[in-house]
Amino acid sequence: MKKTHVLCIIATLGAISLGVSGSLFVHTQTEETLAAVGNYSTNSSTYYNGITATSGTPLLGQLHDL
Repeated sequence: MKKTHVLCIIATLGAISLGVSGSLFVHTQTEETLAAVGNYSTNSSTYYNGITATSGTPLLGQLHDL
């Protein structure tokens, strides 16, 4: 009976250590992905010129459409 408990503990600790070390290898993308469809200006001084709403749902809608 004790062997079974010891084996369960060892297996659990192994699974936990694999889970922790596995999370260290998560890839994070650091490159900017550029994708555009249509004819958009990305000039930061004029990008938001068409936004007239100042808050709430109208602002969210205009930003979504932009």
